[in-house]
Amino acid sequence: MTTVSENWKDKLKEKFNKPSFAIPTGFDPDEISDNPLLNTKKFNMVYTGGLYWGAKRQNPEKFVKIIKNLLEKNLIKRDKLEIIFYGKYKDRNNLFFKLIRENSLEDVFKFPGFIPREEILKIQRRAQILLLFD
Repeated sequence: MTTVSENWKDKLKEKFNKPSFAIPTGFDPDEISDNPLLNTKKFNMVYTGGLYWGAKRQNPEKFVKIIKNLLEKNLIKRDKLEIIFYGKYKDRNNLFFKLIRENSLEDVFKFPGFIPREEILKIQRRAQILLLFD
């Protein structure tokens, strides 16, 4: 079994009792520019890739509630914030979308779909925050 970190490798080995290997994720420095492409219109947070929902998996529930709280306290202006998830999010009836609807955040969370890698790299450079749920 192969994964991206020593920690996950150990978890896989323990759970499945099979040989496991870690190949760390990395980047190609030729794909990265030293000059960030800043987007000054809105403060944006970007997540790229799939989200694996569940109690022991990636669970953005606390994040969603914190965003709602910040908006309610007017610590962040609603029209100045975008939280964008790039990837395949077709099932709009899953727990994540339900959570967004229950917290009235449909106007803040955006799901533009799958974007080619070259575009994602540019989008990530424009983001103020890159999100990671672990």
